[in-house]
Amino acid sequence: MLATPKLGGVTGRGTVWPTEQNRQAWDQRYGHLRRAVVQLPEAVRGRLPDLNGKHVLHVPCGTGEVSAELIALGALVTGVDPSEQALVEARERAPDAVFFQAELHELPLQFRRGRFNLVYAGEGTLAAVGDLTAFASAAAAALRKGGSLILYDWHPVSLCVEPVDLRWRESYFAEGLWRLGQVVTAVAHTGLTLQELEELPPPASEAGGRLDPRVPTEVLLVARKTEPTRTPSVRGKRR
Repeated sequence: MLATPKLGGVTGRGTVWPTEQNRQAWDQRYGHLRRAVVQLPEAVRGRLPDLNGKHVLHVPCGTGEVSAELIALGALVTGVDPSEQALVEARERAPDAVFFQAELHELPLQFRRGRFNLVYAGEGTLAAVGDLTAFASAAAAALRKGGSLILYDWHPVSLCVEPVDLRWRESYFAEGLWRLGQVVTAVAHTGLTLQELEELPPPASEAGGRLDPRVPTEVLLVARKTEPTRTPSVRGKRR
């Protein structure tokens, strides 16, 4: 079994955070899951509310392809990504959006004041988050009452199974991977109301391709803010 790449460094406070070197290690290990074309997934598009004039926080926004699609739907988009290099391209691709460089679990205070109608956390979110509880809490605090969190990311199982021969490359419980139960628990502890949790097969574009349809490749979580955000007492950090 190959050693699990460490996805974070440690600050003086003990908080785990990803580094650019560790993100590259993640890409080398799990890069086969990345899409050739970055776009808003159909599973997400079909669940979006009317975004015309609505404030959307997009994390991680990467190089801005999905941010541009959200703007085309009428959204007022604020994008956050840990990579300043990616943000340079995002600003060129989506000049009507506002972009900031920050770690996803350390969102600036200005984003945690309940002004967003939607927080969209797309592919790569869980790989970039070193403190899951802190991220979930920040995402919930960013939402105004009635707002929604949509998380669409690679299913943790898909990170553990070889896409061709379906051989388990490592344990689902390996250090450095967020399990689905941990994700749901972190969101639940914020006080958000879980509305939907779906485990999805490969997209139609992958039919007959390199990903086996018997293995879940994506997870989709939708939660809604119906009451003030709680401050979680249990920390969810990478082990």
